[in-house]
Amino acid sequence: MKRTRLLLVIIISIVFVGSSLHYFNKTETTKFEQSFDIDYRNIQNFSKTGYDFTEVLKIYSNEYLNKVVSDNGMADVSYIHYDPIKKEFNSDSIKDTKYESKKGNITGIGNPKVNPLRFKEILLADRLNNYFSEIYSSYPEISWIYYTSISGFNNLYPFVLSTKFKFTNDVLKEESSTLGTIETNPSRKPYWSRPYLDKAGKGMMVTVSSPVDYKQRYVGSISIDITFENLSKELNKDYTAILSDEKGSIIASSKQEFLSSDKIINLSKLDQMYSRGSLKKLNSMQDGTFTIFNGMKVLKRDIPGTDWTFYYILSTSAMIKIIGIKILPIIFITILLVCITWIGVKRMDAEKKLKELVKDLECKKTELEDLSLKDPLTGVLNRRGLYELILSDLEKTNETQLNCSFLIFDIDNFKKINDHYGHTVGDFVISQSAKLMKELIRNEDYLGRWGGEEFLIVFTNTPFHQSKEIAKRLRSAIEEHEFHYEGQNINVTMTVGLSRFYPQKGVVDSINRADQAMYVGKQSGKNCVICFEDLYGEEPS
Repeated sequence: MKRTRLLLVIIISIVFVGSSLHYFNKTETTKFEQSFDIDYRNIQNFSKTGYDFTEVLKIYSNEYLNKVVSDNGMADVSYIHYDPIKKEFNSDSIKDTKYESKKGNITGIGNPKVNPLRFKEILLADRLNNYFSEIYSSYPEISWIYYTSISGFNNLYPFVLSTKFKFTNDVLKEESSTLGTIETNPSRKPYWSRPYLDKAGKGMMVTVSSPVDYKQRYVGSISIDITFENLSKELNKDYTAILSDEKGSIIASSKQEFLSSDKIINLSKLDQMYSRGSLKKLNSMQDGTFTIFNGMKVLKRDIPGTDWTFYYILSTSAMIKIIGIKILPIIFITILLVCITWIGVKRMDAEKKLKELVKDLECKKTELEDLSLKDPLTGVLNRRGLYELILSDLEKTNETQLNCSFLIFDIDNFKKINDHYGHTVGDFVISQSAKLMKELIRNEDYLGRWGGEEFLIVFTNTPFHQSKEIAKRLRSAIEEHEFHYEGQNINVTMTVGLSRFYPQKGVVDSINRADQAMYVGKQSGKNCVICFEDLYGEEPS
């Protein structure tokens, strides 16, 4: 009787362990795919942000250079010093002044005022500093932002002394300049360079540039540099994530062995890390596909607007390690159950404890999954939670018209609040703002913390004109709300960007439109509601 009972328990234990292995393999594969989607969208947003910034600044630069009326008399570039002996000029004079954080260093060869067009470009470079500083402070992932003129100068932001970096004619040989010519880039769209080592000492990086023209002639380029390190830092370290260009040069990775601070590592290293022929199989994969070969799970997708491809790899050894950590407690429990069964007298008690333990593990798992979707400070959805809910509800719809809008709002001058009152008060302002917004919107609408002091609201089943009115009420509610903290009154306002959801464009693009509208609001004086459609018109059907 005891042997039969023990055999039965052993069979049940084997089935249980096998089922657990199958379950964990399935759930880890799902997590692997979800993590890929998150990291892919972050890289995609990163590249699109740089692309859009350079494009907007290019448009501004073209308009400025090609306008008939000159503002030479209104611009002050007296801080630029010309050395007639060296025949060079720079802005080193702003070092240790209030302008150091607001301007880049304009360095160049020759007299800056001899050529009228060149001097107008220098005036443009001075004006661009306002946008450079704003973009750089808003996106710390950016390493450098600059304007380069083929007439022989550039404006590099943030400021660095010319003794560390200054313009030379070699700069014009770099792809940020050579790829901008009308011959190489007749479309005049932004373009990405090949990876290279930064001459100003920030390591390996890539550059996105937009060509600037004067009277249909290429005169310079607006560029943004992003280091491999900044592209890599948000990638999930649980998996092998690799971003490479069409030449196989690795631009970003979640694993340090695929990165270097002073040289390019090629994708061919996969053959060394895993097995010979891995790269060939990766290259043969179709875009956007999931494949398993040599025991490895692999995802691959191209980044729009670039020649980059994003790979996600979960090797057999990594999978065993991940599942092993989870399955070991279960194996231990089954062994314990067999021992208890052999003893016999405590069999019923052991089964009861096992059921309670499994139930407790499931409850904790549910709690952890819920916490992973919530922002701990405000209690509202975090970015991941918003993505999962929005993608579930919106990305799968086949409707061409859907009454849904995205609202992004950002607390104005939040850095000043932190600097003046402290981060505790800053956290209070964020949490109170989220609480107020949650009370004012409907239960069927989504509210989440998009990042920092920025929030995203999704209005569902709401006509767009009503969304505008709600956005205005929300802005007024924040402005009129009295924020009191330990006897201190904090004046809080917010800038709102609003955009309609276009199913044909997708969620990410529609959210980016709301973000662009909010950025315009920030530039227009803050504490306002800006609709993307009011700026650029309705999306054609």
